[in-house]
Amino acid sequence: MSEFASPVFFPTQEFWVPNLDLDRAAVLAVPSHSTYHKAVRDKLIRLLEAAGQHSTRIASEHLDLEESQLQHEDFPAGWADQILACNVVKTMVLTGSPEHAAPADETLVRYALSKQTELSLESFFAVC
Repeated sequence: MSEFASPVFFPTQEFWVPNLDLDRAAVLAVPSHSTYHKAVRDKLIRLLEAAGQHSTRIASEHLDLEESQLQHEDFPAGWADQILACNVVKTMVLTGSPEHAAPADETLVRYALSKQTELSLESFFAVC
């Protein structure tokens, strides 16, 4: 059993959706099959992989990271760790954790889950 108190069901998976503004809830909605922080890291890794060669530019534009700081890390796991260590990202992730946020209501859950296929690395950083 995961650490999530109020799972939300989405096709065949349980999701944690925090009660935050619409876009932040969508970015921080994660499957509850593992701990919240691991699920967010896994989601970020998928977004990095999807952005591919544009990941460095996108991350450096939105964070106080130089492109060279990321390029020396293993892609994508090392990049995800480096990004999650940034104060602005760390704070955003913390606000959506089950320890700090209430579960979303049904309307917000539907919105957040409907946006999962549209999420990108840029949308992840836009809510920071």
